[in-house]
Amino acid sequence: MIIPLLDNAELKDKRVLLRLDFDHLFEKNYKRGKMQRFSITEPSLRYLLNANAKVVIAPSFTQTNKKNKTEYSIEPYARYICDLYKCNVYLTEKTVGSLPQKLSYDMEPGSILFLENLFGMDGEKNAEEEFAEKLSMLGDIYVNEAFSLSSMELASNTVIVDYFDKENIFAGLNFGSEYSNMFKLNSAENLFTLCLNKDNDLTGALVACENLIEKVDRILLLGELSNLYSTVKNEIENHNYSKKIINKLKKVINSAEVRNIDIVHMVDYYADDGNSKAQLIRNEIINNKQGYIDIGDETGKIFSDAISESNLVFWLGDLPNSKEGDLVFGSAKIFDTVDKLGIYVIGTGTDTVNPDNKSHIEDGFFKFQSSCYNTFVNSVTGGELPAIEKLEAKFR
Repeated sequence: MIIPLLDNAELKDKRVLLRLDFDHLFEKNYKRGKMQRFSITEPSLRYLLNANAKVVIAPSFTQTNKKNKTEYSIEPYARYICDLYKCNVYLTEKTVGSLPQKLSYDMEPGSILFLENLFGMDGEKNAEEEFAEKLSMLGDIYVNEAFSLSSMELASNTVIVDYFDKENIFAGLNFGSEYSNMFKLNSAENLFTLCLNKDNDLTGALVACENLIEKVDRILLLGELSNLYSTVKNEIENHNYSKKIINKLKKVINSAEVRNIDIVHMVDYYADDGNSKAQLIRNEIINNKQGYIDIGDETGKIFSDAISESNLVFWLGDLPNSKEGDLVFGSAKIFDTVDKLGIYVIGTGTDTVNPDNKSHIEDGFFKFQSSCYNTFVNSVTGGELPAIEKLEAKFR
């Protein structure tokens, strides 16, 4: 890895310009933001605060709060982080200029200055040099912790690199992890990719699959995606899926058939209604009133066989697990196979399984957390990643 990590920097009392992407960190109702959705940024931000740096956050996000008419405002995000870290948090209505520059010098070490949202600013989206230069004046050190934006050429992640000496440029802790995983993904000879996508993001899952299908041996479907597949294959008319979703899956099915790629889906699963012991259910569409816990033994065996016979498998859907987070029933068989064969497991999404208490798969597990399909797809297919290319060029 040629881009130095944040933990190599001398940070005490230094102004650190930290580029963040907030689109994938919070629930739409940010007042109920979940900690796991903040897990991407949390290690770097906590590291900077513990090192007594003056943290200047340059954020972007597209979510809005129409009810309170704070469209695109950083304020609710800043309040959330202020409550979380119990540190001094400063706000400025300006993103660049004399006011934020003065605040960046005057703020206390171990505190945070939030710049306003970069989303939609002409200087940012047009990658203007003047805007990038003004933004660079807010930090002695530049840290990129927005891996999810690497496929975009913006003032804050490409042009700005020209205004810092390479001794003062670092990758955030998560950026470094994702950057390292990207090389593993492209260099590993035997690779099982586990692409975990929230069931409520069926479109994103299918878009990723569509873009990566040339590299795939088999496609595994769980949860809502298995449901959707059964709905399409059985020509069920009474369903709640949009025409757009149905057409996207049909396109994936057609592409798979042309390339002789097997699509494997659930044949059994364990489910309960929250009041009784989990029941094994076979060959049925998942009842939305039932909270399924895990895939069944038969599905576990089918999936394990598919994994062991393939070089590259694309798994769509949430990883099944019990309410306590333990791997049980069919999914335990899958991870036994992963462990025995020494297969790499890659997750995409912010809510991927935490391997810390799954010692038998920990060594082979790494994950893309950025939830940005363009970045993930470009990582796999060799597409353009201008932010990464600019950083690499700086250190060559």
